[in-house]
Amino acid sequence: MFYEVQATFISVRAPFRFDEEKPRSVPPEEKPNEKIARDVAYATRSRLEDHSELFARLHATRFRFMAVFGKAQSEPFVEIHNLKMSLIVASHIYTEQLNKASTLGPEEDIKPLFEEHARLFKILYCITGDSDDFSKRVDAEVEKIEQICNDAIQTNYTSFDRLMDTLTLPKKKR
Repeated sequence: MFYEVQATFISVRAPFRFDEEKPRSVPPEEKPNEKIARDVAYATRSRLEDHSELFARLHATRFRFMAVFGKAQSEPFVEIHNLKMSLIVASHIYTEQLNKASTLGPEEDIKPLFEEHARLFKILYCITGDSDDFSKRVDAEVEKIEQICNDAIQTNYTSFDRLMDTLTLPKKKR
Protein backbone atom coordinates (compact mmCIF):
# COMPACT_ATOMS: atom_id res chain seq x y z
CA MET A 1 0.00 0.00 0.00
CA PHE A 2 2.92 2.37 0.70
CA TYR A 3 4.14 1.84 -2.87
CA GLU A 4 0.68 2.77 -4.14
CA VAL A 5 0.70 5.93 -2.00
CA GLN A 6 4.18 6.76 -3.30
CA ALA A 7 2.97 6.52 -6.92
CA THR A 8 -0.22 8.42 -6.06
CA PHE A 9 1.71 11.36 -4.63
CA ILE A 10 3.66 11.60 -7.90
CA SER A 11 0.49 11.72 -10.00
CA VAL A 12 -1.36 14.03 -7.60
CA ARG A 13 1.52 16.49 -7.71
CA ALA A 14 1.65 16.78 -11.51
CA PRO A 15 2.14 20.48 -12.33
CA PHE A 16 -0.64 20.63 -14.88
CA ARG A 17 -4.35 19.93 -15.18
CA PHE A 18 -6.11 17.71 -17.69
CA ASP A 19 -9.26 19.03 -19.36
CA GLU A 20 -11.22 15.93 -18.30
CA GLU A 21 -10.49 16.51 -14.58
CA LYS A 22 -13.22 17.84 -12.34
CA PRO A 23 -13.80 21.51 -13.06
CA ARG A 24 -13.97 24.07 -10.29
CA SER A 25 -16.39 26.94 -10.11
CA VAL A 26 -14.79 30.01 -11.65
CA PRO A 27 -15.83 33.50 -10.54
CA PRO A 28 -16.67 35.79 -13.48
CA GLU A 29 -14.05 38.39 -12.49
CA GLU A 30 -11.19 35.86 -12.65
CA LYS A 31 -8.56 36.73 -15.24
CA PRO A 32 -7.31 34.01 -17.66
CA ASN A 33 -3.82 33.82 -16.11
CA GLU A 34 -5.34 33.59 -12.60
CA LYS A 35 -7.69 30.84 -13.80
CA ILE A 36 -4.82 28.68 -15.04
CA ALA A 37 -2.89 28.97 -11.76
CA ARG A 38 -5.99 28.35 -9.62
CA ASP A 39 -7.07 25.40 -11.78
CA VAL A 40 -3.71 23.72 -11.25
CA ALA A 41 -3.82 24.34 -7.48
CA TYR A 42 -7.37 22.98 -7.39
CA ALA A 43 -6.30 19.91 -9.39
CA THR A 44 -4.01 18.82 -6.55
CA ARG A 45 -6.88 18.84 -4.03
CA SER A 46 -9.25 17.21 -6.51
CA ARG A 47 -6.79 14.41 -7.25
CA LEU A 48 -6.29 13.78 -3.55
CA GLU A 49 -10.07 13.50 -3.17
CA ASP A 50 -10.10 11.00 -6.05
CA HIS A 51 -7.68 8.85 -4.01
CA SER A 52 -9.46 9.28 -0.69
CA GLU A 53 -10.25 5.55 -0.50
CA LEU A 54 -6.54 4.69 -0.69
CA PHE A 55 -5.70 7.08 2.14
CA ALA A 56 -8.65 5.77 4.19
CA ARG A 57 -7.38 2.19 3.73
CA LEU A 58 -3.90 3.29 4.75
CA HIS A 59 -5.31 4.96 7.87
CA ALA A 60 -7.27 1.81 8.80
CA THR A 61 -4.21 -0.33 8.18
CA ARG A 62 -2.26 1.85 10.59
CA PHE A 63 -4.28 0.54 13.53
CA ARG A 64 -3.82 -3.09 12.52
CA PHE A 65 -0.13 -2.42 12.02
CA MET A 66 0.10 -0.91 15.52
CA ALA A 67 -1.55 -3.99 16.99
CA VAL A 68 1.02 -6.26 15.36
CA PHE A 69 4.21 -4.18 15.45
CA GLY A 70 3.56 -1.70 18.26
CA LYS A 71 2.61 1.96 18.35
CA ALA A 72 6.19 3.18 17.96
CA GLN A 73 6.47 1.47 14.57
CA SER A 74 3.47 3.34 13.12
CA GLU A 75 5.38 6.57 12.54
CA PRO A 76 5.53 6.12 8.72
CA PHE A 77 1.72 6.06 8.64
CA VAL A 78 1.55 9.31 10.61
CA GLU A 79 4.16 10.98 8.40
CA ILE A 80 2.34 9.96 5.18
CA HIS A 81 -0.86 11.46 6.63
CA ASN A 82 1.06 14.65 7.49
CA LEU A 83 2.44 14.83 3.96
CA LYS A 84 -1.07 14.47 2.52
CA MET A 85 -2.32 17.22 4.81
CA SER A 86 0.60 19.47 3.82
CA LEU A 87 -0.54 19.17 0.19
CA ILE A 88 -4.08 20.17 1.10
CA VAL A 89 -2.95 23.11 3.23
CA ALA A 90 -0.38 24.24 0.63
CA SER A 91 -3.05 24.16 -2.06
CA HIS A 92 -5.37 26.39 -0.03
CA ILE A 93 -2.60 28.82 0.92
CA TYR A 94 -1.35 28.87 -2.68
CA THR A 95 -4.83 29.87 -3.85
CA GLU A 96 -5.03 32.57 -1.17
CA GLN A 97 -1.61 33.87 -2.24
CA LEU A 98 -2.89 34.11 -5.81
CA ASN A 99 -5.92 36.04 -4.56
CA LYS A 100 -3.66 38.39 -2.60
CA ALA A 101 -1.31 38.89 -5.57
CA SER A 102 -4.20 39.95 -7.77
CA THR A 103 -5.08 42.76 -5.34
CA LEU A 104 -1.58 44.20 -4.81
CA GLY A 105 -0.88 47.69 -6.03
CA PRO A 106 2.17 48.55 -8.16
CA GLU A 107 4.12 50.07 -5.26
CA GLU A 108 3.66 47.15 -2.86
CA ASP A 109 6.56 44.81 -2.09
CA ILE A 110 5.87 41.48 -3.75
CA LYS A 111 9.14 39.74 -2.81
CA PRO A 112 7.68 38.01 0.31
CA LEU A 113 4.74 36.85 -1.79
CA PHE A 114 7.05 35.38 -4.43
CA GLU A 115 9.13 33.63 -1.75
CA GLU A 116 6.02 32.05 -0.24
CA HIS A 117 4.77 31.15 -3.70
CA ALA A 118 8.07 29.36 -4.46
CA ARG A 119 7.93 27.45 -1.14
CA LEU A 120 4.36 26.29 -1.78
CA PHE A 121 5.16 25.38 -5.38
CA LYS A 122 7.83 22.93 -4.16
CA ILE A 123 5.26 21.22 -1.94
CA LEU A 124 2.43 21.13 -4.46
CA TYR A 125 4.21 20.04 -7.60
CA CYS A 126 6.45 17.10 -8.37
CA ILE A 127 9.84 18.30 -9.44
CA THR A 128 12.10 15.62 -10.83
CA GLY A 129 15.64 15.40 -9.57
CA ASP A 130 17.33 15.91 -6.24
CA SER A 131 15.55 19.16 -5.39
CA ASP A 132 12.16 17.58 -4.67
CA ASP A 133 12.11 17.42 -0.87
CA PHE A 134 8.50 16.21 -0.74
CA SER A 135 9.31 13.11 -2.80
CA LYS A 136 12.40 12.47 -0.68
CA ARG A 137 10.23 12.53 2.45
CA VAL A 138 7.75 10.09 0.90
CA ASP A 139 10.61 7.80 -0.19
CA ALA A 140 12.07 7.90 3.34
CA GLU A 141 8.75 6.73 4.83
CA VAL A 142 8.52 3.90 2.29
CA GLU A 143 12.04 2.85 3.25
CA LYS A 144 11.12 2.95 6.95
CA ILE A 145 8.08 0.71 6.46
CA GLU A 146 10.17 -1.66 4.32
CA GLN A 147 12.76 -1.87 7.09
CA ILE A 148 10.13 -2.51 9.79
CA CYS A 149 8.56 -5.28 7.73
CA ASN A 150 11.89 -6.80 6.67
CA ASP A 151 13.09 -6.85 10.27
CA ALA A 152 9.89 -8.59 11.33
CA ILE A 153 10.18 -11.15 8.55
CA GLN A 154 13.81 -11.88 9.42
CA THR A 155 13.06 -12.11 13.14
CA ASN A 156 10.10 -14.41 12.61
CA TYR A 157 11.99 -16.56 10.13
CA THR A 158 14.90 -16.94 12.53
CA SER A 159 12.54 -17.73 15.41
CA PHE A 160 10.74 -20.31 13.26
CA ASP A 161 14.05 -21.95 12.32
CA ARG A 162 15.07 -22.16 15.98
CA LEU A 163 11.71 -23.63 16.89
CA MET A 164 12.02 -26.25 14.15
CA ASP A 165 15.57 -27.08 15.25
CA THR A 166 14.32 -27.57 18.78
CA LEU A 167 11.45 -29.78 17.68
CA THR A 168 13.53 -31.93 15.35
CA LEU A 169 14.52 -35.15 17.06
CA PRO A 170 18.15 -36.14 16.86
CA LYS A 171 18.91 -39.14 14.62
CA LYS A 172 19.78 -42.38 16.37
CA LYS A 173 23.27 -43.71 15.97
CA ARG A 174 23.50 -47.07 14.29
